[in-house]
Amino acid sequence: MRVAVIGAAGLVAKATIADLHRANVDVLGVDIRKPSFDVEYAKGDLRRPSEVASIIKGCDYAINAAQYYFNLQAMRACLK
Repeated sequence: MRVAVIGAAGLVAKATIADLHRANVDVLGVDIRKPSFDVEYAKGDLRRPSEVASIIKGCDYAINAAQYYFNLQAMRACLK
């Protein structure tokens, strides 16, 4: 199983990714800035939902851990 965590550089994402790694889940961290911890990373900007959509396309699930004001853009990216 492959899970994309959008907003991967934040504190909520850091804890989420740690839990996923402990469960042996393949994780892709997506954010505009590189996380300070070890995770497979892809640069993605939620102000461009199509860009994020193409990055997460091969993932089975997506978790939105980005700031609340990006919720609509994150959902648009997931629906594409």
